[in-house]
Amino acid sequence: MSKIWPQIRVEQIQADTPSAIAIGPFGSRMKADVYTLEGVRVIRGSNISDTRRLQGDFVFVSEETANNLRASGLQPNDLVFPHRGAIGEVGLVPDDGHRYMMSTSLMKLTCNQRVADPKFIFYFFRSATGRNELLKNASTVGTPGIATPLTSLKSLWVPVPPLAVQLSIARILGALDDKIDLNRRTSETLEAMIRALFQASFVDFVGSTEFVHTEHGRMPRRWSASTLRDHVTLQRGTTYSGNFVGLPGPALLGLGSIEPGGGFRDGHYKTYGGECPEKLTLYPGDLFVALKGATKDGTMVGSIARVPSSVASGRLTQDTVKLQFLKPGNRINRYIYWLLRMPQYRAYCAGRITGSAQVGLSRDDFLNYPVPLPPDDTLAAFAENESSLSQHQDLLTAECKSLAALRDTLLPKLLSGELRALEAERAVEAAL
Repeated sequence: MSKIWPQIRVEQIQADTPSAIAIGPFGSRMKADVYTLEGVRVIRGSNISDTRRLQGDFVFVSEETANNLRASGLQPNDLVFPHRGAIGEVGLVPDDGHRYMMSTSLMKLTCNQRVADPKFIFYFFRSATGRNELLKNASTVGTPGIATPLTSLKSLWVPVPPLAVQLSIARILGALDDKIDLNRRTSETLEAMIRALFQASFVDFVGSTEFVHTEHGRMPRRWSASTLRDHVTLQRGTTYSGNFVGLPGPALLGLGSIEPGGGFRDGHYKTYGGECPEKLTLYPGDLFVALKGATKDGTMVGSIARVPSSVASGRLTQDTVKLQFLKPGNRINRYIYWLLRMPQYRAYCAGRITGSAQVGLSRDDFLNYPVPLPPDDTLAAFAENESSLSQHQDLLTAECKSLAALRDTLLPKLLSGELRALEAERAVEAAL
């Protein structure tokens, strides 16, 4: 049976300490020139992930700057919320020994842990009900923002079941998040192993003793010089009708589905129920590239992705092109995918970007990229190892999706009291 937990406002669960509810520093005090190469980590909206773990790269400020902005400092288990941009998201400051502060676009809450467990409050704001609370005072005109961020945050309603119940709920949901994060870190390690294998075999030429010099540089004697043009043609995508976005169908694989610099962004796509000709269709293992970028920094230009096994089919958009191999084969496909994930290729793209409002890489420049071609036995050995490691990554990704679905199913039921903690623990134990 569902329970109605008492509801109180956020200002009633804040800690009795200075700046327990605070906003990030004014932009004039956090200009780019205060950033340093290392020091105190600055949490930005882009660092907030779909679990408790922070993601992405941090920017840093000096200890002196952080001391001067002490009200914007963060302690372990503080909650951070964007008040501009990604409104509705919530992050949790880790207890990992690093010092953190918040950026200009965030606000924070330090909980009174005798009343409210911060991890429980974190999961409440991750729920649909909590997200709606965060969004109710937001303006969607122009850049999303909250006119009076701190007043808004203090006025939000949160449930406060008995503290023991809060701790149980946070522990159950946290176990799923911890497993998801472990899987992702394992997947990152597997990717690093593939990169190291590629670097040793095809960049450092480990094991090769005789070399020749070509117009594309030095390579082992048994290798041959070629370019992408010798191996692929390009199929450009087309525009699509917004009326069919979100309907059952293939995944729309545009710029958002590619990681800047290369890699597939799982979950960052919508489905499309409209027309999808075969020539625009992508299947697991297919490669597609962004030859244009949405931002002037050019980090997306030339970025490549591979359709994972979790995506049954996809559709190109006007922003992406498919690599169609002249000689179909798993070996050359895997080799070229990782060749285009290397820093040398990224530098090549950066040096050939054109345009101002929207930057891009020409088809000719892309197809002219040098491809040092190893012997078949070398390609086969790499493809076998890469396939095994990539399949392990796919299994980890699939498990993450399953665990996230279980977490998101349990979350509202636990918060409402519909599901008892003991029953949820059994479901989690079975999944883990």
